[in-house]
Amino acid sequence: MLDDYGKVRKYISEFGKSGIIEIANGTGVSKDYIEQLIEEGTLVFEEDDSGIRKCVQCGKRIERGRYCRDCMKQTLTGLQDAFSMGISEKNDDKDQATARMRFFRN
Repeated sequence: MLDDYGKVRKYISEFGKSGIIEIANGTGVSKDYIEQLIEEGTLVFEEDDSGIRKCVQCGKRIERGRYCRDCMKQTLTGLQDAFSMGISEKNDDKDQATARMRFFRN
């Protein structure tokens, strides 16, 4: 007996190119589960089928996942910049705290 993923793969191998709704109707697997497989990259559509998926940020056609390469790079760069700024701000705070520290001898 096949699990839901196996049913989807079998349907695609038997019937070829198909839309999400068509696959869901043909297999009894939920549309949401099929979309999840696509977002995870478990199912990948060929170049001419990529119109089924669009980047959630810019709307560009994609083969898998939720974001196109450009948006992933842009997001990653933004996260890296934010992280490095956070580290440098913490180091600045340490330097300022050390500069203000005074020691007294008895």
